[in-house]
Amino acid sequence: MRFTLLGVDPGVADTGLVAITLDYTHRQWDVQYKVWSNVIERDGFSVSVKHYYLDDLVDVRNRLEDLGPVFSGVEGYRPRGKNKRQDEEMSQLVQTSKSYIKNAKIIDNTGIKKVVTEPALRLFKCSRFEQGTNHADLKSAARVALKRGIDEDTLNEMLAEFYMDNLLEGGKRWELGSIRTL
Repeated sequence: MRFTLLGVDPGVADTGLVAITLDYTHRQWDVQYKVWSNVIERDGFSVSVKHYYLDDLVDVRNRLEDLGPVFSGVEGYRPRGKNKRQDEEMSQLVQTSKSYIKNAKIIDNTGIKKVVTEPALRLFKCSRFEQGTNHADLKSAARVALKRGIDEDTLNEMLAEFYMDNLLEGGKRWELGSIRTL
């Protein structure tokens, strides 16, 4: 059994994507990531998302699906009311990203750091990435990907197996295949 957890952290400056593919047959996982910058376009009062980003997002999702099922999440955004322009851009970016990723769910980021902790990110080798971003977008995207798996009952059980194998004495350790950009 092999599946991929895909997380997207939309951002006005940088948008990060992290895909964690877990292969239960070979006890191996891979981490892939990508960053897009400045994906919002404004024409007067009109806000849109640049097509090169959306086309690339669909292409990445489709390539991952060739490996097995993909469970996708896009980090949600709550308008804060302090910067109307940013609220409008972020809301548009989140909704458009979700609509372009097949079967994606909006993942509420409230309390996410208590569910997908720093040690969990380290276990999956997702606490630091070579490529820097404006707001640690790749780290946030990894949190979203793992939260997407935790929220799904069957995937949660499979993630628990990964944790037990890699944390408990006598567990069948997994091997990291690669960490690479898409």
